[in-house]
Amino acid sequence: MIKSIKKYLTIYYMFVRSCLMKEMERRGNFILMSITTSFLNLYFLFYYLVLAERLDNNFLGWGKNELLFFLGTEILCHSAFMATCFYNVFTLPDHVRTGSFDFLLIKPVNTRFLLSTRNFNFSTFSQVLFGIALTSYSYWKLGFKFSLPKLLLFIILILNSVMIMYLIGFTLMCLAFYFTRISSYGSVLPYRGFFAIYWFARRPENIFSSQVIQILTYVCPVLLIVNLPCKWMIRTTSPITIIWAFIFSIIFFLLSQVLWKKGLQKYESASS
Repeated sequence: MIKSIKKYLTIYYMFVRSCLMKEMERRGNFILMSITTSFLNLYFLFYYLVLAERLDNNFLGWGKNELLFFLGTEILCHSAFMATCFYNVFTLPDHVRTGSFDFLLIKPVNTRFLLSTRNFNFSTFSQVLFGIALTSYSYWKLGFKFSLPKLLLFIILILNSVMIMYLIGFTLMCLAFYFTRISSYGSVLPYRGFFAIYWFARRPENIFSSQVIQILTYVCPVLLIVNLPCKWMIRTTSPITIIWAFIFSIIFFLLSQVLWKKGLQKYESASS
């Protein structure tokens, strides 16, 4: 067990190192992509500042600095997901459609691990620094005192949020085994369906009614992605909700694994 973990950690380190070397070979592209995503984040920052000012620093009970902390948390979740998962799992439909999935199957490592970790986007990951700066500044402006245990659980909740986003995307992409004509960037259900779901995750829960909040927390728990870590740090949240976030990740992982295994059985290789 320990040897297997060390093996896959070593492989992942090699993947990350390889991606970093590729990025450094194209420094201009890396800088341009980093600047582009930074401008996008600055746009959202400007939008939230204008929104807070227009609403007299009270957006459905959220003050300006609370909104900024929420935005910083969303940037952390989004940039970490885009860097580590998006450019991996969202390529599955193309692999299945073109038959290049065969080359993943013959590798002497777990195919799901290989598909989920092969690429690491450093230009997107650089925006994590923007999210850290924004959450740190807004947390300081809110007057909260630093707490290491609270910060550690916040980081764990962020990682769990990335896991939930990965599982949603991976599950949707597994539909490619059942509908081989699905294209990874042109499909309505897997690709656009994911971002339709994520639209709810990146909004403050106060914009929804109490009934919808319950549904989006315990039935289709997309509000666990951004709202839960944010509320843990600057507001109050139920311990039951925190526990449910981790339980949901485990259940969803097991369900996605079943869908993955059945999809592999349906897969028709390029040589078949």
